[in-house]
Amino acid sequence: MPIKNRASLSLLAGIALIASACGGPAAAPSPTTATQAAATPTQAAATATAGGVAKAVPGQSVKMMLLPKFLGILPFAQANKGAGDAAAELKNSTALAFVGPTADNSVQGQIEFVTNAATQGYKVVMISNNAGDQIAPAAAAAQA
Repeated sequence: MPIKNRASLSLLAGIALIASACGGPAAAPSPTTATQAAATPTQAAATATAGGVAKAVPGQSVKMMLLPKFLGILPFAQANKGAGDAAAELKNSTALAFVGPTADNSVQGQIEFVTNAATQGYKVVMISNNAGDQIAPAAAAAQA
């Protein structure tokens, strides 16, 4: 192939690449409509769990633990505020425990908290697990 044709082809390929990059993102699919109305916080809390049916009863004292992957990062502090607001909305007289391991001890620390939760009387453990396959046996034992 002559050099002139090769240069023209390279220039054309470069322009095509630049033009395709400037096209913008593809259109997002249209959202679908929900088949049911959104649940209120009280309805959402009254859903079935693996161990049976959990019913949120306003005014009932329930010992709850929020267990993040580890302490000290903003999303988990925000989750703690939301969980505290929900507990207040349900008029739970028992303080919500916000506990967690350090970043250095995240998986083993979560296993210890989950293992001890049942013996300490916690009825609800909200967990953002770090290694589900490693924490699952402790969670299953705590549910039993």
